[in-house]
Amino acid sequence: MALCEDGNTYFVKRRKTNKPNDCEIISEFVCSAFLRLWEINTPKIKGIIVDPALLRSGMPSPNPSWLDHQNGVCFGSRKLENPIEITSILNLNKIRGVKRFANPYDFFRIGLFDLWLVNEDRNWNNPNLLLLDTKGKFDFYAMDHAYTFGTRNFDELDDQLLAPHNDSILDSSFAKKIIKGLPAQLPDFHKYFQQSVNLCHSNHEQILKSIESCLGITIPGKQPLEQFLYDSGRLTKIYSEFQTYF
Repeated sequence: MALCEDGNTYFVKRRKTNKPNDCEIISEFVCSAFLRLWEINTPKIKGIIVDPALLRSGMPSPNPSWLDHQNGVCFGSRKLENPIEITSILNLNKIRGVKRFANPYDFFRIGLFDLWLVNEDRNWNNPNLLLLDTKGKFDFYAMDHAYTFGTRNFDELDDQLLAPHNDSILDSSFAKKIIKGLPAQLPDFHKYFQQSVNLCHSNHEQILKSIESCLGITIPGKQPLEQFLYDSGRLTKIYSEFQTYF
């Protein structure tokens, strides 16, 4: 965690390698951009440069791996004010009733997003979700997306890769409790899925170019990544899987 020049505090993730195929940090940037196009809450982000001199002078026993990180651009996720940690809330009853949530459907939109990106960084046992109290109601915020795309390099992706069954936040007891409180008439999730994916596709090239400019790299495997994300057969399978939760 670092206080940056803009006066805000960020959680900082460094690149593990200087090679272009450091997909974990690239995935963080990609997923953050996609979440906004899906209209899902997520912390604001920035590319952050951590000066090793500050680490040497400001830490009594700095991590050597950080000291070796010679001014490379890191992923910065802006700290939310007074968030509610929900590491184990998916199996608790502390927050009852869908009326406590500003938009309970966001929980399912996040689950659908995870199915699309094969997000292994969020599951029923490790939700990687925060709640933010806004005017007396809770908003979901999605965070941590390093281990998406099946934790593979982009050039290893193929359109047969799907999320593991029974590993989604949609498999949680918390999801079942929300579903029980929802009206019989649900939103048109299929239309939402199609529109969100199409919006990502329309902005795909520009998003990758922005990330390349920020990190100073050329992202390898861009063609397999695009095929993986927008393959029509795979999208059909994903939505069919999503429907089984209702």
